[in-house]
Amino acid sequence: MLFRTLVGVLSLLIASAYCDVVRYERPSIYDKSAHFSLRVNGTEMYTVSYAGYDYVHLSMDQGHPTEFRIKTLSQGSTIKSYSITPKQLPIKAKVEGNELVWSMEKVHYLIVKIDDLKEFIIVVDPTETNAPKSKGTGIFNVLDYKADNTGKSVTTGIQAAMDAAAKQPGSIVYVPAGLYQIGNLMLRSKTSLYLAGGSVLRFTGKPSDYKKLYHKSDLHDGTWWIQTEFDSTDIKVYGRGTIDGNGYNTRQNKYMADLLVPVGTKNFRCDGVLVRDSSFWAVTPIQVEDALFTNLKILDRLDVTQNDGIDVVESTRVTVRRAIAIANDDSFSTKTWPYKTGTTVPYPYQPRPLSDVVFENTVAWTKCYGYKVGQGVHQRQNNVTFRDGTVYAAGVGIGIHHLFGTEKATGVTFQDIDIENLAGSPGGRGTWLAVWVGQGGRGVGPIEDILIKNIKARDQGHKNGFLQGYNASSKVSGVIFSDVYMLGSTKPATSLKQMNLLNTSYSENIKFANSNLSRTPIASALRALSYHRFDAILILSLPSAVSRAMLCLILVGLASAYSIWSFVCLEANVRKARALGLPIARLPVDANNVFWILFRPHFYRLLDRLPIRWLSYPSFVRFSRRGWYFAERANAHLQLGPIWALVSPVSINIHVADPDAIQDIVTRLGDFQRPTAELKILELYGPCISTAKWPDWPRHRKPMATPFSETIMASVWTESRRQTLGMLGVVDKVRRSRHPSYQRDTRTLSLNVLAAVGFGKPYDFRGSTEPSVDEIGEYRDSLQTILDNIILMLIVPFRVLQVVPGTWARIGNAGVSFKNDMVKMLESATEGLQQGRKGSGGIMPGFVRAVDQYHRESAADPDAKGAKKGLSVDEIFGNLFVIDFAGHDTSANTLAFATLLLAAHPDVQAWLAAEIEAVAEGKPVEEWDYKQMFPKLNRCRAVFYETLRLFPPPYPLCPPSPVTVGDRTYTVPVGVNFTANLRAMQTHPQYWSNETQWQPWRWIVNPAATPEQAAQETFFVPSKNIFFPWGEGSQICPGRRLSEVEAVAVLACLFKAHRRRIKKDSDGESDEATYRRFDKCVVDVDLVMLVRLKNADQVTLVCEEA
Repeated sequence: MLFRTLVGVLSLLIASAYCDVVRYERPSIYDKSAHFSLRVNGTEMYTVSYAGYDYVHLSMDQGHPTEFRIKTLSQGSTIKSYSITPKQLPIKAKVEGNELVWSMEKVHYLIVKIDDLKEFIIVVDPTETNAPKSKGTGIFNVLDYKADNTGKSVTTGIQAAMDAAAKQPGSIVYVPAGLYQIGNLMLRSKTSLYLAGGSVLRFTGKPSDYKKLYHKSDLHDGTWWIQTEFDSTDIKVYGRGTIDGNGYNTRQNKYMADLLVPVGTKNFRCDGVLVRDSSFWAVTPIQVEDALFTNLKILDRLDVTQNDGIDVVESTRVTVRRAIAIANDDSFSTKTWPYKTGTTVPYPYQPRPLSDVVFENTVAWTKCYGYKVGQGVHQRQNNVTFRDGTVYAAGVGIGIHHLFGTEKATGVTFQDIDIENLAGSPGGRGTWLAVWVGQGGRGVGPIEDILIKNIKARDQGHKNGFLQGYNASSKVSGVIFSDVYMLGSTKPATSLKQMNLLNTSYSENIKFANSNLSRTPIASALRALSYHRFDAILILSLPSAVSRAMLCLILVGLASAYSIWSFVCLEANVRKARALGLPIARLPVDANNVFWILFRPHFYRLLDRLPIRWLSYPSFVRFSRRGWYFAERANAHLQLGPIWALVSPVSINIHVADPDAIQDIVTRLGDFQRPTAELKILELYGPCISTAKWPDWPRHRKPMATPFSETIMASVWTESRRQTLGMLGVVDKVRRSRHPSYQRDTRTLSLNVLAAVGFGKPYDFRGSTEPSVDEIGEYRDSLQTILDNIILMLIVPFRVLQVVPGTWARIGNAGVSFKNDMVKMLESATEGLQQGRKGSGGIMPGFVRAVDQYHRESAADPDAKGAKKGLSVDEIFGNLFVIDFAGHDTSANTLAFATLLLAAHPDVQAWLAAEIEAVAEGKPVEEWDYKQMFPKLNRCRAVFYETLRLFPPPYPLCPPSPVTVGDRTYTVPVGVNFTANLRAMQTHPQYWSNETQWQPWRWIVNPAATPEQAAQETFFVPSKNIFFPWGEGSQICPGRRLSEVEAVAVLACLFKAHRRRIKKDSDGESDEATYRRFDKCVVDVDLVMLVRLKNADQVTLVCEEA
């Protein structure tokens, strides 16, 4: 017994060492549970007693085993039975007397049922990583505005703090732990409300404390308690605090309230809060665009009617991810309503359709519908998805209830849902699935295009299911069932009867598409193929007319043969990918297929003209487009998971977007194979650092790292400043007649900086409006020609291009000229070092020493097979080209993106200028000092970083050894491509708020209260491995600091006394049309080795003095 005790204590100590658990103080108005206690890693949690169930809220680190131990307090005997929902989770609990014990590494929302006791809800959130400080610049602590945190009075301090914060966009209203009784609270544009753990905002329940906004005829007067102001943007509510609607008492007073109402707003975010005891709908996004709710807990009472969990109303692009909703009425639903009627009287806009709404990773407990579209369908509801959900208990598991309105409900998906228990019969429809049209006195309408996929109905309810229209014009049609498993069956249902769907009047076009349906045998196709080949042999001896027919048949046969062979190869690769245990997406044609490359631009040009949302296309359409991950952002990983495989007939490409996995890879790079075969194409002038294997890689990096040290940054600053002033001078000269190309000009500027600092070859700035370059003239011009034609240069040797007439010969001559220039630079640097000249620094001296060491090693042991430490001349040339190609072009393209984005955001230009003015202190640009100014220009750096966040370069890897993602380990075989998806990581809503928006101020930790204080701001450092455009670990790009200094200097010089705007196409073009043109341009990116704007010149920028 003593030994067992010691082992148990030791296990807890080890677990505690690796996993932090955060508990939140129980407010004084709540009683602790009389039925349960909970210890997590040995620490007692603060339980809460509640009506119908008890609950506890905590946070923990993920990735390490954490022990949960529930103890029943109301009975002393051994636990006889229990269940833990979601049942599909791999939780293995054990009973130890009156304790239930289990361990888990990930956070979950759980419903635990023990014997005949009430349920115990355990809501576990990830540990906060973005909690603000309670004091500081940009923080408005409500206690400083005399907010009463004792709950003794109705306080106005929170609204006062919110109004003050609104005067400084980007500020945070901080609510410390305590009890706050408040009236109506208006959330202001571009502000955040942070509720610290242990804080409670409480509705008083008295109608006199609130503004009446509507009346519901079958209930009472009502209000919106916490709402956003109309026409607002970028509002966030987050933290681990509680919003308490005091709903039971409010309804006793014949009043009600929607608790949290984002209304008439854009880019709304809500994360981590607990909403409880609503008297009407708990969370109600109304006429919202782009909203994200994460880690949301809605814990309503089961004895208060019409207290829906979250109802998304007339909104677009709303995602609810990782949530639990317990309510008497619907847990998760979407609705559209008539204009200015009842509860819609305070709506800000005319009625709007609803589209692109996603509920995922959720748990529902209700007496009504777990997941529902309706009842109101007064405006169209389209593209609504419920996936990865669990119904603990409900009257109806999933459904569409078209009771009010005449519009369509269409494009609805129910996928990956586990229906555990059903009880009751709301509206006489107690069943697992109810899709039906009813007549509620406000018209009827159709339901179309429904997908019901991978559903596990452990309980089918006590009523027959419904696929039921109302009349010939209001049918239920286009329903696909795929892998629906009824009552524990291991085989998917293949008929409506098997699914107990017997109410099917006015329904049509019902199909089954189970994943295990038989397919046409490959052998039959091969036999058909052999027949065509036999006919092809006979064609030579047939008459010409027949020959033409046979020729067509041969072509069809060859096409068929190729298609079948591709199918066979695709399925073989699919089996390999599935053997790894990865989610997959298929590409029937490989992205590098020659015919597809020729046809692809025309195909997507046609698709771009169709009024279809990009994410509505099937995966093979989306992932076949070159540069698809820019259009997808993090969507592919949100759909398929943090690691998944893109499988084609030719290859398997694994994409990962998981910080821990990426950290594991970059810290063990020596264990992984580099994709040298794919990068071999970069050896245009010789082997280089990009194609070197790991044992050889340090030999290439050493002579490259030293020149990029801090010692040359003052020169980078000075040259960047000189080049930018030159660019502005050119712009001032020509802007009245012509407008330069900002993409070509930023490229020239960046190339000139690298030529001067890296190679000692200074050039004056020559703008895009000046005469074109001489392809075979100077080093800079030769390189410019090569970079403009990089794909051709990498495919066809430049010696071959020389002998081809026309333009290709000039490109080939530029390639030869560039190599001659590199030879001269190397010879000059070698001569300089031999003569003891100090030289101009830069890259060449390090390479001279490396080649000298190589010659000495070769002379000492010509036949040595061991690794050398120096570099050959060809390796020097190869590395010089890679530095020019990747080093300058990445910075140039990022500056082009930043310039275009700034032109569309004059507010950010003004924000930049305020900092530049404060830091420069009136000094002319020529006198700006690197050491004094660069560290203080955080806003300029923020623009650069934010642009790199949205437009990062590709980051290929190729690991053959095990890779761990979450709680699973994958062994990736050699030959499988592996990519860390920077674009997904850097636009993932789990790690970034307003993730798709370009918001440079996110990089400023303590925003200045006044422009004069801008120089005192500090720079935000993101969590590890969610932002790494220069790579990570030992593989980090040696030119990172150079690119930062160059970008900051350029931006500071450009926007000190000048502003850029987008030139209108015509005098009659509206601002909205101009912005649409900009938006189309900035998202139209091309991946020509590196990321760049595909058609930058479709938007002209005008440069003007401020």
